[in-house]
Amino acid sequence: MSQELGDKLSKKFEELTKIKCKVKFLSKGVNHRATTLKENKKGVYVFFLNENICFKVGKANSNSQARWNSQHYSLDKSTPSTFTKSILSNLMIMKKYFEEAEIKKFENILKEYNLDESNFKQEIKKLDKTLVKELSNKLNLREWIQNNMNRIEFILDNNTDNNLDTNLLEALVQFELNPIFEG
Repeated sequence: MSQELGDKLSKKFEELTKIKCKVKFLSKGVNHRATTLKENKKGVYVFFLNENICFKVGKANSNSQARWNSQHYSLDKSTPSTFTKSILSNLMIMKKYFEEAEIKKFENILKEYNLDESNFKQEIKKLDKTLVKELSNKLNLREWIQNNMNRIEFILDNNTDNNLDTNLLEALVQFELNPIFEG
């Protein structure tokens, strides 16, 4: 999956809606650094391994800068659906795609905090905020995601009073890529 795939999906969206869509491909490693979603922009983002394996598709509107830039790369108690929580709740799935030793490291850290992956999203809510930050730092998921995942960003101008355009773009990308985790 690459810039070409992003361009293909953007073209489908533009043909359907006549709305211009800018695409940016961020390859895993040094180049995987989420852009800043400007105040007058909104968009859809994709985390994926390759053309056949998409993990998450989500959207952020102009008032959700944190959703675009940071929430999917770290843990917190309050944000309900993040990529990090999906990873830690589905370590068995992740073992299909990554070195087992890497995923085992996450399992061992969760055990140190008496957390179970099968109920992770509920259990993290019970932790003290300081412990969640400590756990997030120990897991270092931001670096892991940046080193192991590609990202595509689809960016739209925020010139409507509603978010129907981002809703449609997100649905189109989900339909085309069939992500493993929910939006």
